[in-house]
Amino acid sequence: MCEAISLGDRTPDDPDEEYTGYVGRRLPWLRQIAYPLCQDWHRADDPVQSAITRLHVKWRHARLADDLDAYVRVILIRVFLTEQRSGWFKRVRLASAPTPTLCRDRRPRHRHLPCGLRS
Repeated sequence: MCEAISLGDRTPDDPDEEYTGYVGRRLPWLRQIAYPLCQDWHRADDPVQSAITRLHVKWRHARLADDLDAYVRVILIRVFLTEQRSGWFKRVRLASAPTPTLCRDRRPRHRHLPCGLRS
C-alpha cells in the first residue's frame, strides 16, 4: 500500500513546482486506483489525466488538505463516475456532421428518412 505524502508545514516558493512534484510521485498510484475502475490501462489514463487537471485548478486549496491523497482519490473517483454517467457520444466526436444528399424522391411520407432508407 502506498504511504500518504504529507506536505507538512513548509511553504515552497513555487506552488506549480510543488504540484508537479506531487503528481510525478503519485501518478503510478493514481493509475493503480483507476485500473480496477476502467479494467484497461489505456482507459485508466483518461480519468487520471482529468483528475490531475482538476487538481491543478484547485491546487492552492488542495495542498492545505489534511490528507492530500484522500482528496485526490475523491477527485479521481468523481471524474470516473461523471464519465460513466455521460454517454460516449457526448464526449467523442468522430467526424464532422455528414452533408445531406439530394434525392429525387419527393413523396411527403418519406421526406423524414435519409435517401438510403427510402423505398
